[in-house]
Amino acid sequence: MSPSCEPPDLPAAYAGRWVALVRGQVVAQGETREAAFLAARAVRPKEPLDVVYMSETLAIFHSPLMLLLRQQLPADQVLYLVGGAVRDAILGREVHDLDFAVPQNALKLAKTLADKLSAAFYPLDVENDTARLVIIHSDGHRDILDFAGFRGGSLEDDLRGRDFTLNAIALDLRSGEIRDPLGGLVDLRAKRLRACSETSMRDDPVRILRAVRQAASYSLSIDKTTREWMKAAVPGLDNVSAERSRDEILKILAGPRPDTALRALDLLGVLPHILPELAAMKGVTQSPPHVQDVWSHSLSVLRHLEDILDLLAPQYNEQKSNADLYNGLLVLKLGRYRAQLGEHLAKKLNTDRPLRALLFVAALYHDAEKPSTRTVEESGRIRFFTHEDKGAQTVLHRAIALRLSNDEMDRLKLI
Repeated sequence: MSPSCEPPDLPAAYAGRWVALVRGQVVAQGETREAAFLAARAVRPKEPLDVVYMSETLAIFHSPLMLLLRQQLPADQVLYLVGGAVRDAILGREVHDLDFAVPQNALKLAKTLADKLSAAFYPLDVENDTARLVIIHSDGHRDILDFAGFRGGSLEDDLRGRDFTLNAIALDLRSGEIRDPLGGLVDLRAKRLRACSETSMRDDPVRILRAVRQAASYSLSIDKTTREWMKAAVPGLDNVSAERSRDEILKILAGPRPDTALRALDLLGVLPHILPELAAMKGVTQSPPHVQDVWSHSLSVLRHLEDILDLLAPQYNEQKSNADLYNGLLVLKLGRYRAQLGEHLAKKLNTDRPLRALLFVAALYHDAEKPSTRTVEESGRIRFFTHEDKGAQTVLHRAIALRLSNDEMDRLKLI
């Protein structure tokens, strides 16, 4: 073994960990040098090892906002960046929603920082010691900073109470040290979504929806045991507020791979609790040129809609456009409108929900009333008279149940 503290050129996912290398490739890692060495020996018993400490800090630690925060913190204040912001920083993604954890008095700290940073202050939950700061920059973009007291007696207790291990990683704002008691970095490297605890889904069933969304967004596989916990907790979705379910469903539909995500929700048994109208679409056959039942056809519409919007996105992707004849024709006919389309779909009838999300809801529900209007003529031709009018009413009722705004309901019904 050749121990070293000089880190090689390795991804930030190993920051704050000891890693064991064989010919420059990571074969094991651990919180201590000995742990990394023993783990490596278990899989590579004879090969020479290098064990090194990955001491570099995340780029976000050196960002202007983090520097400003450190300058304004009271001298004895402990502060950790936690949750999705750390995950996205490790992956090199842009971060504007930041969650911070402090041992106690988060409201007081947030109020102090709001005054120093000229930020808007919002007490989110006084009982649970949670507050939000909103910083609006000169170019118009916003940074949202949430502060909360530890959920438990320590940082580790706080992290263990979170949803998934890759969201249970903390960055010490003082030292830049990574704290990862649940192995979230390993799961992130393995592209695996794993719950922090057996009770994670029961404690908050909306995490079932979040798991599917994050699996689609980050191309993750959901750990088998976590899937079992998710399925067992599905009945608890009936007790989740409509607003929370709505926010997750709309993010799923407007995010990557919405058709795959809907199939996953269906397999888990989620849809009857959130979007009950969809079940009737299964097995409802259609006349040519359709080759799929109404349910599979609707999922295909989601997939193709995502592909079309990607092709017509403001950033032109020549490789995608040249993938086949249909893509080329689409870009040829509509490519000149990509800027206008992008601007339109980015608009919001609600602060947190872009029009793109509504378009995908409409796509999912566009044939929702074909089951109730299906008739078969003597010739064998299948017809669905007035299904679009009835479908408009059905999606309106679902929009009301999901607590969408009046403007959003009008838009959905029109589409």
